[in-house]
Amino acid sequence: MPVLPYIQRQELPAKPGIYYIGNSSSPVMYVGLSRNLKSRHINHHRQGQFEGMENAVIRYRVVPEDFLATISDLTETLRKLEKQAIHHYKPPINDTPIPNQAKFTTVHGPTGASQFLLFFKIK
Repeated sequence: MPVLPYIQRQELPAKPGIYYIGNSSSPVMYVGLSRNLKSRHINHHRQGQFEGMENAVIRYRVVPEDFLATISDLTETLRKLEKQAIHHYKPPINDTPIPNQAKFTTVHGPTGASQFLLFFKIK
């Protein structure tokens, strides 16, 4: 599996795949998916966390071209692969709140994504 120091993430391929963020003491601290690995890591929502890790690296698996031709729903396939990897590795960062994430509120209080959003606050 290819590996890059996280600070060299701009060298990631612009291809779909699954990625793993970690370091030598904890090789898999986060698992994610992307339709374009390079653009995903230009402004990742957890970039600050990854940059704060000592000697952070990104490992990745690109979806092979021949396999891409057989997939009817790339996003769904990537989600399944990501879910399997998260279940297997149990990466600790995946289970933490996203830093500086917007908080959504309705007139009835906090809401889930399935409800109509009336207002939002950033905390």
